Amino acid sequence: MRRAFVLATIAAIAYSGWILAPFLNPGHDEIRSYVSELAAANEPFALFYQALDATAGTALVIASVLILRSSRFDRRLSMPFVLLGIFGFVTIIDALLPLSCTPTSDTVCAIEESLGLVPIAHKIHTVSSSVAGVVAAGSVLWTIVVRARNADLTPLGSASTALGLIHLVTLGWTTLEALGVFHLALGIAQRISLTALVLWWLILFTDRVPGVSGTSRRTVPAH
Repeated sequence: MRRAFVLATIAAIAYSGWILAPFLNPGHDEIRSYVSELAAANEPFALFYQALDATAGTALVIASVLILRSSRFDRRLSMPFVLLGIFGFVTIIDALLPLSCTPTSDTVCAIEESLGLVPIAHKIHTVSSSVAGVVAAGSVLWTIVVRARNADLTPLGSASTALGLIHLVTLGWTTLEALGVFHLALGIAQRISLTALVLWWLILFTDRVPGVSGTSRRTVPAH
């Protein structure tokens, strides 16, 4: 369905709004900070970034529902779209309940966060962001496994697998940084992870069927 792909593209563009940070937030440390800190309540363009996240989440939910409701879609191939729909929903929550401050650049904020003194919205955002990471990783991993089982060596299949692996590796890097295992360019790792993710889901909505070469156009034809 072209409508689903258009919505997925809108979601990808909106979710990549962090690329405007060098122009809108020149003081933001992109090497060591989280992208979500751009939307922190005390940041100058917070509402703009929150609106982008809400748009991305909404578009992704609708796009996933359109695919899943298609009468010609093979229900056995629904899992990545279900997980992406959940990811979109959680992203809306992230937008509605942003961080209250920027822990990677504000020492007071970091201390308050470690002591649990930040507002409830900040705490919920931390949890919802973690949930978003888990469901996105699950969707990506599912497609990698299915493509591998079906020996999908098409250009789209190979690109999807490569982007998926990049996302998983850099997401793991970001997670280890968040757990304090090491400290090495957190911001760069997360930005690579997010870039790989949006490119991956664009391929998913283009191909329609993860890992089954040539089946997508019979299952959910473009119209």
